[in-house]
Amino acid sequence: MTGSAEEGRGEWRYERIDGAGHWLPLEAPDTVTRLLLDFLSRTAGAERAGR
Repeated sequence: MTGSAEEGRGEWRYERIDGAGHWLPLEAPDTVTRLLLDFLSRTAGAERAGR
């Protein structure tokens, strides 16, 4: 996963959720929601700032 950073473009980050497997939204819904909202608010803020 972290090695793919060279292939991607745009804003991204790697987050490890301990204790969760493949089905993250089912196994850690509160954590996934928090991370998504944080990511989206940061990227939306960057767009408004013209980055």
